[in-house]
Amino acid sequence: PRQIIIRPFDKNALQPIEKAIQESSVGLNPVTERDVIRLAVPPLTEERRKELARTLSRHLEEARIQIRRERDEALKELERQVKDKKISEDEKFRSKNEIQKSVDEVNKKISALLEKYAVYGGYPAVVTSKSSVEKEKVLESIADNYLLKEIKGLLNLETEDELIRLQKFLAAQIGNLIKYEELSRVSQLDAKKLKKHLNILEKTYIIKLIKPFFTNKRTELTKNPKSFFIDLGMRNYLLGDFRLIASRNDAGAVMENYALNSLQKIYPAQTFKYWRTKSKAEVDFVIEKGADIIPVEIKYSSKKIIGKSLHSFIEKFNPP
Repeated sequence: PRQIIIRPFDKNALQPIEKAIQESSVGLNPVTERDVIRLAVPPLTEERRKELARTLSRHLEEARIQIRRERDEALKELERQVKDKKISEDEKFRSKNEIQKSVDEVNKKISALLEKYAVYGGYPAVVTSKSSVEKEKVLESIADNYLLKEIKGLLNLETEDELIRLQKFLAAQIGNLIKYEELSRVSQLDAKKLKKHLNILEKTYIIKLIKPFFTNKRTELTKNPKSFFIDLGMRNYLLGDFRLIASRNDAGAVMENYALNSLQKIYPAQTFKYWRTKSKAEVDFVIEKGADIIPVEIKYSSKKIIGKSLHSFIEKFNPP
């Protein structure tokens, strides 16, 4: 494992630093030796990467909640001061605008972090890279050393051509139904090899396949899944597309994929499916939580609109 050595200028700070690390959620165990603290950083497993991503998502959401809470408390205090005639209505109005401006600035920074995550993904080495060029180089290294070499070995491939074609096609089709005949033609893999490739890509946490929701479980097994990427940075690398969300024509699909990844961190033990009818009514995700089902519709828009498909699902299945 890699090691981080912390040597504070003030030796009296050793104990507070050690305590802060122990009480944090980073999962590292500090060892103090004389005037240094040593941190052993274990190799990054997929489980650990998911844990770090969950921690990041939780901190972002906690930040948003705290900002709203502080804003609401500040507004209540303004009302109290006006009532006690400590400030005028004009002063309240000016202060209210200043508070909202501060909130908007912080939310803008949080949104920028979300955008970077949706574009470059959550691999720690990518997240900690300073520039966009460096992030892309790290993703290239991960793809060359893992996606191609490791998976090529698992599949006993002579060349990686079919694997590259398959991954690029899946990257361009996130959120869409897998059509095996089309995928077989594009990748130049027969049906048996194609399903083996897909299985390996899912087992190695590159893609996620979502099955359809049916009350008839036998029918469910015969229908085609939808595909998503576990890490959007890797998906965007495969397409060579690192444009910001506002500039993308696939923004809706990217944010749908992001929403799935986020929801799975909130409900890690639940099964995720999608719902589609012959008449093309569709709900993006259906979360099976024990005997309960939770329909989820993703819209990348500032407007809160409940679509007809979601209404149809609710009327048919009457979820709690």
